[in-house]
Amino acid sequence: MKSYFASGNGSGMDGIVDVRYRPIADIERSAQSAGMRGLIAIVLVTSAGMAGAWAWANHVPLNDAERELFDRLDRVTASGNPTSLELVRAFGLPPPCLGGHCSFQQPAATNSSFSTGSLRPSDGGLIFELERPRSQCIRVSRVVAHFGGSESRNGCADSECWYVDARHEWGLLAFGLETRSATCVASVVINTASYQRAHNQPR
Repeated sequence: MKSYFASGNGSGMDGIVDVRYRPIADIERSAQSAGMRGLIAIVLVTSAGMAGAWAWANHVPLNDAERELFDRLDRVTASGNPTSLELVRAFGLPPPCLGGHCSFQQPAATNSSFSTGSLRPSDGGLIFELERPRSQCIRVSRVVAHFGGSESRNGCADSECWYVDARHEWGLLAFGLETRSATCVASVVINTASYQRAHNQPR
């Protein structure tokens, strides 16, 4: 015997004016459709929330030190092959750095984010470092939002040295951290050595 559910759509003396019969299969299909609509609604709400969080993260204003540092790094890396000349021009480095090998100290008027640094040749490329950050925090969240990059990872084989890095065909742009969960950057490294370029080539 075929199974049915009955439902009324009105009321009379006996409480039922009309009775319609719907097969169980029809009811199951309706329930599945309602469940799917609910699932789609959840996905849309979740997606909207993620998009809102992304938009918020990417519109948080940069502080002065971040703005200055990011602008200089953008200028240096725009060519796709950072050079000593570009670094000297962008960061206002002393003339000896034009030779590709120097250590330097910079006053706050010249560099509002870091006070010391170095430049040296390495394996067909160069390594440029900025160290000793000044008082204003270069936020890791702003670095990742602007440059992309990995989650913090240990960049040393024999000790702990944490970095957030963005890899390019020309080499590596890395931001050193005091600890794995640090919220402020402790150093900046540009590495264009050939081993970095080879490691970052598309597979």
